[in-house]
Amino acid sequence: MTPPKNVIIVETDIATNWLSSEGWFCSISKNVPLTVEKLQNHYLKVGEMTGGKPVCFLVWPNFSHSATLECRRFLQSIMPVYSTSIAMITDNPMMKIGINLFIKISPVSVPLRIFTDQAKAISWLQEFENNTI
Repeated sequence: MTPPKNVIIVETDIATNWLSSEGWFCSISKNVPLTVEKLQNHYLKVGEMTGGKPVCFLVWPNFSHSATLECRRFLQSIMPVYSTSIAMITDNPMMKIGINLFIKISPVSVPLRIFTDQAKAISWLQEFENNTI
């Protein structure tokens, strides 16, 4: 996945980010180890981009590093602050297993689904459009 050409790209240590025309937060994860500090800096940028309002997230995960318990707890607490729903797109079976394991170990309080098809992910996110910026 590459970002569209007609958007403002915001880079963080852990992802390449932009807002879609629908006002969704879109993110391509970088293959880097996660730390709470990197996550905090990332979500500061998320808040700046979204005006601090929760929006739909469309994410292309790309990581092979497991998240520490401290990172998982931080993500559990921050996700509902900034996201109304999260669609993750990957066709990597190991990535799906990792995400499902994360969800089982550290459940999130917003709807989260994994897709292999971007059109299906977008269709699912449209159910939450009234909660975007």
